[in-house]
Amino acid sequence: MKKIIFFGLLIIVINYLYAYGSWALHEKKFYPFLNMWHKWDTISYVAIAKEGYEIIGDNKVRIVFLPFYPFLIKVFALIFKNYILSALIISNLCYILALIFLYKLVKENFSEKIGFRSILYLSIFPTSYFLYAGYSESTFLFLAIASFYFAKKGKWLFALAFTSLAVLTKFFGVLLVPSLLIEYFIQRNFRLSKITKDIFYFSLPALSLLIYLFLNYQLFGNPFQFTIFMKEYWSKSLTWPHKGLAGLVDRINYMQANLSNLADVNEKLHVFTLGWAELSFVLFVFFLTLFFLNKKQNLSYFSYSFSNLLLVSSTDFCLSLPRYVLSVFPIFIALGVLAEKKFFHFLITIIFVFFHGLFLYRFALGYWAF
Repeated sequence: MKKIIFFGLLIIVINYLYAYGSWALHEKKFYPFLNMWHKWDTISYVAIAKEGYEIIGDNKVRIVFLPFYPFLIKVFALIFKNYILSALIISNLCYILALIFLYKLVKENFSEKIGFRSILYLSIFPTSYFLYAGYSESTFLFLAIASFYFAKKGKWLFALAFTSLAVLTKFFGVLLVPSLLIEYFIQRNFRLSKITKDIFYFSLPALSLLIYLFLNYQLFGNPFQFTIFMKEYWSKSLTWPHKGLAGLVDRINYMQANLSNLADVNEKLHVFTLGWAELSFVLFVFFLTLFFLNKKQNLSYFSYSFSNLLLVSSTDFCLSLPRYVLSVFPIFIALGVLAEKKFFHFLITIIFVFFHGLFLYRFALGYWAF
């Protein structure tokens, strides 16, 4: 356990030094460290923690940011007296916890070596810098992994309690429920006669969802107001997956046709992140998801991974997919198994580290990086 904690802390320090160094060298001046991380979604999470949700003005759309992560920021700010610092502490703490639970989960269901490789690939994944930023990614990831960990051990109260918190952290939390239900029936050989009263724990995530819907109703008079804001401000509404991916392909074709008009390297990289990177990550995760079709015991992993892919692609405007797939933790288990071949291990490590460095550099400088 100490090795995992040390490894996690080392990864955090390296990322922070690289990000800050990149900014300082680019701007040729120093900059307050905390302010450098106060950007994009972090601004909204910190504002919600400070002031709560607003019902008028442009900031009313922040209701789409679920309440558990801002709640944690508010609690930690009572101790540390700084909201941005509190957001970073929570994210890094949850990242360490995610490593610990992922290692324990993989060690018990696969092997110790695969466990270590899994946490390595998670840590160097091209968009894993969001796990150390003031985003809800690491909080959700920890809760999702913990849900599976306790489910695999048959401790369903703990599993569904963590799932309930995940539902209040990111919308992807609802996808844990059917996947854990599959795991529940796997452990009972799909026999109805073996169902016990712990099946009622599956109602806990529904209560969390109702809390969020009630919050929407209390603030706006519509329990589904968040869906309206998602469509109006982020151009996101549910559609069939093939339509979402077709729209992404159309965007790539349009950008490629106009790429010759761009002389600036940063503009070309921006085109890459908005186009090919989005599609590449989806395809990469899809092929890794197929790995879990080999055994009945892995069906819950397959269900969770595949349902995540369906959700992220079932939108009119596919965006930030490389960040969203961070939640699909089974892919790191699949990589851990496949990397028993040294060539694959070195190849995936080099690719991950290269793109991680590239995307983190852009994120640190304030460019769009998912």
